[in-house]
Amino acid sequence: MKRVFLVLFLMLLALPLVAQHGIDTVASYVYPVKEPVSGMEHYGLAVCYYNGKKVFNLQNQLLCKSAGSVGSLRISPDKRSFAVIGRKPNKVQVELYDLWNKKKIHHFKIRKNPTAIAYSPDGKTLLVASDSIVFAYGLHDDFPLLSEWKVGLSASLMLMSPDSRFLILADGHHVEAWDWENRRLQVAFSYEGRINDMVFSDDGSMLAVVTSDGVMTAYRLPDFSLMQVFRDLGEARSCAFHPMGKYVAVVSGNTRVVVQNLFDNLDRHYMDDEEGRIVDICFVTDLQDSLSYAETFGKGNYYLVYNTAESIKYWKVESLLPYYSRLVAEELGVRMDEWMQQMPGESIEDYQLRISEENKRKQMRLFEQEIATRMADDLGMMPEIALGNYNPESGLLKLDLEQMPTIFLEVPKEELPDFADMDDIELRNTRYGITEDDRLELVYADVYNKKSGKTYVFDNQERKPLGFLDSDDGYIPLEVALQSGMEELKLEEIKSDIVNAVKNRNVISDHTDIAVSSKVLARTDSMGNKTMDYSVDFSYSVEENYSVQEDFGPGQYKAEQSGAATVMLSIIEEAFKGEFASYVKLGKKLQVNITGMADALPIRGRIAYDGCYGDFDGQTVYQGGKPAVLTVTVSGGITDNNQLAFLRAYGFKDYITQRIQAFSVMDTDYRYHIEISEGQGGAYRRVKIQFLFVDAFQEQPDGKR
Repeated sequence: MKRVFLVLFLMLLALPLVAQHGIDTVASYVYPVKEPVSGMEHYGLAVCYYNGKKVFNLQNQLLCKSAGSVGSLRISPDKRSFAVIGRKPNKVQVELYDLWNKKKIHHFKIRKNPTAIAYSPDGKTLLVASDSIVFAYGLHDDFPLLSEWKVGLSASLMLMSPDSRFLILADGHHVEAWDWENRRLQVAFSYEGRINDMVFSDDGSMLAVVTSDGVMTAYRLPDFSLMQVFRDLGEARSCAFHPMGKYVAVVSGNTRVVVQNLFDNLDRHYMDDEEGRIVDICFVTDLQDSLSYAETFGKGNYYLVYNTAESIKYWKVESLLPYYSRLVAEELGVRMDEWMQQMPGESIEDYQLRISEENKRKQMRLFEQEIATRMADDLGMMPEIALGNYNPESGLLKLDLEQMPTIFLEVPKEELPDFADMDDIELRNTRYGITEDDRLELVYADVYNKKSGKTYVFDNQERKPLGFLDSDDGYIPLEVALQSGMEELKLEEIKSDIVNAVKNRNVISDHTDIAVSSKVLARTDSMGNKTMDYSVDFSYSVEENYSVQEDFGPGQYKAEQSGAATVMLSIIEEAFKGEFASYVKLGKKLQVNITGMADALPIRGRIAYDGCYGDFDGQTVYQGGKPAVLTVTVSGGITDNNQLAFLRAYGFKDYITQRIQAFSVMDTDYRYHIEISEGQGGAYRRVKIQFLFVDAFQEQPDGKR
């Protein structure tokens, strides 16, 4: 038997290469076929195919000529025999043949017309579905009928799980999964499309079903829980599990095969063949069946085998990702078994303490990390880094890793410029784990910045879910964050130049502090679109004992009556006529939030209002975030602090509309906010202002923001 497989493999190596399409392959081998292929079945590295009444091997040698047209072909797991359903116009029969001597072994006499056949995994039993009955025949002596039982459908497809636990039957739009040992229906499914094929993974942990509407449904056993539904698979004529268990190949049409990662909908490969008429597919490997999954990792070859109009082709596939979870699980099981053993000289009390549930979980996590890290190192999986978005509020910078989940670093805003060049970023001391969707993930790394010499630590060895960080709407592109940071520095320079100049003229002193800032605010609008607003903020404070000299005196409200206010307005004017003029755009929305403040000192009597800003009757203001209505007239004067705070805010608006006329081209909304402090004194008579440019970074047709 081994010699036969060796000859087949050497023949494969001697066949010519053909061009590759789409999927990453190294070699392809072509076997011309004697007659068009209706279906295939594989045994070890080889396959055989059928057409009409005939079954052929790869050398086009006739293995059998059935009494009727072959409707189904199954090869025994022990590679000794094969069974066919032969269909005559008035009779359907099941025949058993020797795979190597090309002789008929037995003809099963079925009371009704058989519709599907399957071998048990040990090759000792042949199952035959006929109408709504399943017959089990022993493949020894006189091929006795071992049992029969009633099922819920007349199966056109039937297969048994590799562990012999489940028998799966399908017909039309329905599937039944039976507990084989207890002859009990486990679960049933229905589908919109017609069932074309179904297949178990080699280890029996998954089942895939493909239907004519281009849908593949994957289940996890033994509970048949839904794993994933994959769409847009064309006709979905047939399917096959890769031996690794992570991918399923689907014949999606006449000329195309799709190879789909069951854990990642986006990991989909296409292979096109212009010869066309692809009807069946399988995977084969030259690895020994007795090896464990971990022992086969990185060894041997896997071939995608399919038919065309004129040949059967073998494609050596190397671009698919390993099944990381299965690799780790096998080694983890071995290492945990060793760890759970009582050590020489270890007392019962110490042993029980060491293997407590908490310590067991910690040790499993440590072993998993060690195995995954070694695996990543063996594969040379140092991920490519791409700088992602930045959250100004939380200070988190995303690092997007190739084929791995995103990681997050705490980076102060002022240190962002050090991340402008990707070549300056280096990962050190990396450690890895495996995600639920079977991807390697970074659980620890020292992120070294060559430009600054600083190291930032990413540590998620506790494996806490980080999805809530990624779902935060506050992230903005790094280039925008860097631009905002540079502009904030420019704003500081403008402030410093103006403040130093006015201090020399004794307009204000060191007892007045003016604050300027800018930031990008990410938000989602009412239509669900993500936009970025740009906020430029100005505020000031004056020490209490100097407020009368440098800020508003009691009862004052005109901007020119406050040295601090006039200096801040000068900074605003200089900024928006210069560095920040690019944000002033025709028709764009600008919201100006001006907050006027007053202290709690009650107004006794009435403060005269000279009408410099006009009368206000039913003016909307905001107090504590809620809208309110306020009136100020020349005749009524100022009788409470709310009116005084409003007039201080309006004085800023009056200055801006007169001195910065560029804002008139924008869709500008001025909003007035009032704050009344609980304390008394000049320190509370202030004004602050925010310029909020709505959707400020939308790209223009010329590509500029």
